[in-house]
Amino acid sequence: VVFHATKEKDYIKRVIGLPGDTVEYKNDVLYVNDKAYKEAYLNEYKKETTDGPLTENFKLEEITGKKTVPKGEVFV
Repeated sequence: VVFHATKEKDYIKRVIGLPGDTVEYKNDVLYVNDKAYKEAYLNEYKKETTDGPLTENFKLEEITGKKTVPKGEVFV
C-alpha cells in the first residue's frame, strides 16, 4: 500500500492482516493468527539498539492488545 505523504515523499506499507486475522506485536515479534513471523530486516536495527526492544516505546499489545481485523478492513 502506498500513501502519498507529500509531493516529495511516499510511505510504503505492507498488509499484514486480512479480515478475520488476529494481529499482535510483542517482544519485537509479529504474530498473525498466533504464528510468529521473523522480520530479518530488523536484525541490523536490533544490533544498534542497546537499551531494550525496538518496540519498547510502542507496544501494540499495550495500545490495542491482540486484535481481530474487522470485515472489510486490512491491518498495515
